[in-house]
Amino acid sequence: MAEWKGRPWLVTWCVISIFILLFPHSTDSQEGVHFHDEIIVEDWIEIHEQGHLVIPAHQTAGQVIDSIPLIVAQEHALVQFSFSQIPSSHTFTLTFDNRICVSLYDGQNIENGSMTMAPLEYPEVALEGWIDEDGCVNFVAREQQNQLLTFDLECPETIPPQLCRGRFIIPDNAGKVWDLNIHGELKSFEFERTVEVQVTDASTTSPLVGVELHANDTLIASTDEGGKFNVQSKDIVNQSLTLSTIQSGIDEVIIDIDGLRWQVNVSSNSADLPLLFSHTISIQTLDAYDWAWKHVAISFVSDEEYGAIVTPLGISDTKGSLTWAGLVPEGAHQILGITSNVSLPMPTAPAFGTSSGEPTYLNRFSIGNSLYLTLFVKIGLIELAGIFSLGLLALSCWHFSRQMALSIPSQWTGAFLLNLSGTTIIITHADMMSDLHSAALMMLSISLMHGFFAEKKYESSFDQWGNLLLASLLLGLALSIRFLNLLYLPIILLIPFIYSKNLSSSEVKQHRKAYGLLIISIILAVIPILAYHEAYHGHILNYNASDDESPPSPDFSYDWTALSSNPVENHQTSTSEISTLSNEQTVFTQSDSTDSEWIPFAIHERSYTAQILTILMVSLIYVPAVLLAVISYFRVLKFDDDSTLGLRSTETWLLMFILMGIIGLMIERSPFFVSHWSDDNRYFTPLLAPSALLCAKLLPQQSHAEFWKNRRFQMLCGGLTLTAMMVAIPRLLWQGTRKPMSVSRGLHKEGRFDLTHFYENTGTPHWILDAQFSWHPFSERLTYATYEVVSLLLSCLTIALVMWKWRTKLGIDEEE
Repeated sequence: MAEWKGRPWLVTWCVISIFILLFPHSTDSQEGVHFHDEIIVEDWIEIHEQGHLVIPAHQTAGQVIDSIPLIVAQEHALVQFSFSQIPSSHTFTLTFDNRICVSLYDGQNIENGSMTMAPLEYPEVALEGWIDEDGCVNFVAREQQNQLLTFDLECPETIPPQLCRGRFIIPDNAGKVWDLNIHGELKSFEFERTVEVQVTDASTTSPLVGVELHANDTLIASTDEGGKFNVQSKDIVNQSLTLSTIQSGIDEVIIDIDGLRWQVNVSSNSADLPLLFSHTISIQTLDAYDWAWKHVAISFVSDEEYGAIVTPLGISDTKGSLTWAGLVPEGAHQILGITSNVSLPMPTAPAFGTSSGEPTYLNRFSIGNSLYLTLFVKIGLIELAGIFSLGLLALSCWHFSRQMALSIPSQWTGAFLLNLSGTTIIITHADMMSDLHSAALMMLSISLMHGFFAEKKYESSFDQWGNLLLASLLLGLALSIRFLNLLYLPIILLIPFIYSKNLSSSEVKQHRKAYGLLIISIILAVIPILAYHEAYHGHILNYNASDDESPPSPDFSYDWTALSSNPVENHQTSTSEISTLSNEQTVFTQSDSTDSEWIPFAIHERSYTAQILTILMVSLIYVPAVLLAVISYFRVLKFDDDSTLGLRSTETWLLMFILMGIIGLMIERSPFFVSHWSDDNRYFTPLLAPSALLCAKLLPQQSHAEFWKNRRFQMLCGGLTLTAMMVAIPRLLWQGTRKPMSVSRGLHKEGRFDLTHFYENTGTPHWILDAQFSWHPFSERLTYATYEVVSLLLSCLTIALVMWKWRTKLGIDEEE
């Protein structure tokens, strides 16, 4: 026999791989041939390459800015500001109505004054308004952008002038899904301490030497060579302060106290300083939904009267908190918050969750798949990922077939059944889908595990136990790639029981020890994926992140009240006082389908009878080996008196694995949905190898060298080839764009469909549609492309011919 004839698994893998490579794989959204889910996986691979496991939602917002006024003055001299912004009803485009109100320390309104609001990008386009009887100014239908508010108020003489004239930044925060909102509290505190003060020239930043500080006309300190002096806090808090003996020619000086920098004007070699107050500023950086926004750069922007100098206060911690304490000059200042300008890209169709303690975008699929494929991207072999996994699956089957002592003819049968199915070809071509990668690693784990117990390697030296540990590691990796395959774990753990009979007492002890080590190592192997689920999905078994919370909608309102040490009852800027957004002019609407003539798919529940029939048809079209394996087992069990099939046989274990997969497809009313059920033939992927191996073991074959001349073998291979090519070639040509399968053939908008669409917009023969309906209790008609119908008929014919006149004694050809 030629050497290649003795390597069926390798030869068939090479041939199928070459065939698949003839069809380019691309994730191009328009013309690329791919599964739609691969676009999502591809985006997450890029995220992982940047070093991120998940995406904190705040890091997708880009650089966000927020500010809030900080009013510092004596209790009887406070002016309070409040601001409100909501969508405008005066335009059909998204604009905003802004309302700014001011009030005095006793709650009385300021009745005279003006305000100007100008966009920072286009300062020449400004609106000016006068304060009304409510102490407010309204700016209607303003564009969505950062604005500069300039105010000039007529205040009583008791109010410091710097509180009545100035500027505030009004950031563009409304209408964003993630906007930064600064909250805070300003409190007075009394604590006697030594304060360091530095005086520098504003123009040259050079320290000024010999400048004297007077408090209430009493000299208390003078600057040294570094322009610094130390004073006691009680000597300068709420005192009338003056700097004197400033060098001639200096017009402005900068004062640095407790890290805050602000500027004063110089006149006649002296400068009057504002009153200083000892305050604690507590800042909380949150989003619109009260989630902490961490690592925000917080700065103090001094009153325009003092140069509007920006002084960093620090970075908010992981709880979005920052506290600063020190001396603050009297005036209308601002607290400014700026997030990082680094923004992570938003992946396609992400899931959302807050189980980690912050809003987070998650991979809606098992995280292990995108991490696993990142390795292929790193080495530049992502286009061969599917072929690599198919090779692993073939290697596993070869290893398993040797443990089952299959003849070469039987192995050729198994190799053809594994590779010549529509599902194998289609899912191998889809390099980024998790199904084949997980199934291949899981089957390799099973083959190592089965070989360990079948060959009683637990009796050997401990270094032979490496296969068991490797099997556990591979199984853990397989489950992290596709956690849904946890369904098969109970069946996998039955492998040791196949070989638990007729053992000596010493072997029983070693067997149990090996079984215990297997369970422990599997638990350790799955801990990482379970920990990920617990941290980000809320439960260790919650594998599907798409079932978690929904991301919030954009918040189109924005408001603040200025921080002050003695908050007053300021004017309430309720939304009822400003024009509201009418329903007819809402920019973002959500349709109400309760009166629609379409029938929501969610109300249809497919019966178990219908599910079994659906699974049967999908299997016949895409994976005929599954049905062939089940039929072969029960035929041998019934008609072969010499059968070695038993409860603890490998054949029975393979059947249990197959049946578990079928039951799993029925747990949640079947995954085969109306619009894309033909995509979901991939759910049969874990059953490919067990079905092929079971058929290879049970189907009778000739044992001599020219076994390929066996008519049954020829019919099987020919039928499988035609069936597979009938569905594989169209899918590899049009899988992404679905040209032969219009989107309207199934689920229409929002999961609705009707019979008219099925008849008019699909190529499915009407008798197929009507036949399904007559097989009640189907609640809907599944559509089939013409080539799928042909494949179904070819599959049925192939199985019938293979089973025809099957003699029960293995190894005997009925034609002899």
